[in-house]
Amino acid sequence: MLSVRGIYKNEQVKLLERLPYKKRMNVIVTVLEEVKIKKPRSIGLAKGRFEVSPHFFDELPDDLLNAFEGKDI
Repeated sequence: MLSVRGIYKNEQVKLLERLPYKKRMNVIVTVLEEVKIKKPRSIGLAKGRFEVSPHFFDELPDDLLNAFEGKDI
């Protein structure tokens, strides 16, 4: 199975990406409806609900930093 992005307009689907297939084949189209947010969320909704530790911004140890960066330990 392969998923590609496209746009539906005027009863036609226009693909935004090339398919890796050259022969004719049957396809199934799944339509994802747009989710519209009724109102933007306000900044600070979680204010006072949790506290970030002052150590959150400390540098990571080298071994952990290397692991995140995909380097050998």
